[in-house]
Amino acid sequence: MTDPVLPAPVTASGKPIGPGFRFHPTDEELITYYLKRKVEGKPMRFDVIREVNIYKHEPSDLAELSRLKTKDQEWYFFCPLEKRQNSSTVINRATKEGYWKKTGDDKKIKREGDDELIGVVKTLVYHRGRSPKGNRTNWVLYEYRLVQNKLEIDSYVVCRVIRKEHFGPSTECIYAPFSEQDWDDGINEKIQQGKNHIDEDPNTVDQDDNNSEPMTRGCLPLTTLVQYKRKRQLDSFGSYNNSSQTAQDAVSSVAATLEENEAEPVVPTSSSTEMIDHLEKERQQMAVARETYNLDLMSAEVMVSILQGQVDALRAENEGLKKTNSNKG
Repeated sequence: MTDPVLPAPVTASGKPIGPGFRFHPTDEELITYYLKRKVEGKPMRFDVIREVNIYKHEPSDLAELSRLKTKDQEWYFFCPLEKRQNSSTVINRATKEGYWKKTGDDKKIKREGDDELIGVVKTLVYHRGRSPKGNRTNWVLYEYRLVQNKLEIDSYVVCRVIRKEHFGPSTECIYAPFSEQDWDDGINEKIQQGKNHIDEDPNTVDQDDNNSEPMTRGCLPLTTLVQYKRKRQLDSFGSYNNSSQTAQDAVSSVAATLEENEAEPVVPTSSSTEMIDHLEKERQQMAVARETYNLDLMSAEVMVSILQGQVDALRAENEGLKKTNSNKG
């Protein structure tokens, strides 16, 4: 039985964590790690390649079947090979509307370092219609096979499907152009809302009837705000092993600062206008910092989930090894 694999490092909708995160393995990584573990039934760290018999689907339908939902013109699948009837060697690569035709010679993949043959890659092009009069399309398929002990293993293959913009060989980019709207997750709006919330607080700054220097009511002066922000940064990037103690120290420090501020108000040395400008800039910076910390927290939660999945997979693998050893004994 195949051990469970971990979820892909994507959001709930299947999108990558952020711009620039792509599944882009080398030929050796595809064969030695992903395909070999699939054939041997071993767990994988990330479940990024879905098992699909792509030769039963039209190329235009494969994007919806991919586990990773991107606009890039590249998709990966595990595919079981189906032999033709009355044949033990010929693979059936015909779909309802066309067929995949092999082109060129097989490419040998050798392990870097010792040049051991680990796999072969076939290149196929999709033709619409029926052989031999099909019309060539811009869909290209690279079929990776595992080689062990100089024998090709054809129970599963890894298929890398590419849709080109033009026919024939080219070096054009298969990645979709960056779209800012696709990644507009409302962070700027959240920052602005936080800023407006601070600006609309009636207890933020108070002035007396004689337009004297502003005194704080429920708000720290500029120097204290700067010190508090720097302490938060040091606490955030300090020792993770003492995170609980660090949080308590931060709370105690802020509480002590508030008490000191109430007991001995700091008299501003600059003009009212300059103080207000400084406070305004500091509020904006703190609002941005707050959203940055929220994003860091989200990234940390994703990493914790991934690590926990790895631990679970290792435990499952360890239990399987124990059972195997006990059976041998």
